[in-house]
Amino acid sequence: MIILPAIDLMDGLCVRLIRGDPTKRKVYGDPVEIAKKFEDEGAQWIHVVDLDAAMGLGDNTDLTMRIADEVGVEVEIAGGIRSLEKAIRLIEAGASRVVLGSSAIRNPSFIESVSDKIGSERTAVAVDVKEGRVAVEGWRKRTELGYQAVIEKLNGYPFSTLILTCVDVDGTLQGPDFRIIGESIRISRKHLYAAGGIRSLEDLEGLARIGVRGAIIGKAIYEGRVRLREALGMEDC
Repeated sequence: MIILPAIDLMDGLCVRLIRGDPTKRKVYGDPVEIAKKFEDEGAQWIHVVDLDAAMGLGDNTDLTMRIADEVGVEVEIAGGIRSLEKAIRLIEAGASRVVLGSSAIRNPSFIESVSDKIGSERTAVAVDVKEGRVAVEGWRKRTELGYQAVIEKLNGYPFSTLILTCVDVDGTLQGPDFRIIGESIRISRKHLYAAGGIRSLEDLEGLARIGVRGAIIGKAIYEGRVRLREALGMEDC
C-alpha cells in the first residue's frame, strides 16, 4: 500500500478542513516547505489539492506546479481540473498524475479526452461520498448519484486510479468508513486509494487488509497522531 501525505491549498497556504467546510479550516504553513519536509521524510508520492479551484473560490495552479517542480518525488494534483489544457499543463509542469473530479462525474467522456493525451496511468478520478451520495464542486453539492452506481460506470473508462474520499469523516480523525471503502473495492476494477478520517497506524493496517492500494493521509500527520516515517514503513503491507 502506498502512503500519500496530503497538502490542501487555500489562499496559497496549506490548510485542513473539517468535512470540506471552508469556514472550519486550520492553517499549517507554507505548502512548498511542507512538501519538501514530506520528501525528506521519505514520501514517494504527495497528494496536492487546490481547494480554491475545486470550490470555485480562486486558483492555486502556479503553486501546485511549483510544488511538482521543486520536489523530487511523484506528485498527483487534484482540484478544479476542468479542461484538457489544464491537465496537460500540470503534467508538463512535472505532475505525475492528475485527478479529475466534478468534470469527470458530470461528463465521463472527459476522462477519455484526458487519458488520450496524457495516458491512463497519469489519469485518476475522484469519487467523493457524502451521506451515501456523490458530492461535487469541492464537496459543496451533493448529487443524487449513489457512489456504487458511479464507481461501476467508471469501470468502463480509461484511467488507472480511483480516489475515494469519505467526506463525512474527512478531517475529523474519527477513522475511515470501512463499510463504504470495502464496498467500493468490491465494485471497482481500478486501483483504489482511500481518504478521509485516517487517524492511526491501526487504521492504515486495516485499509491494507481490505485491499486499499493507496492511503491519503493529512490531518493525522499535521496533528502528530501519525508519524509519516512510521506510516511509510508500512508501505510493504
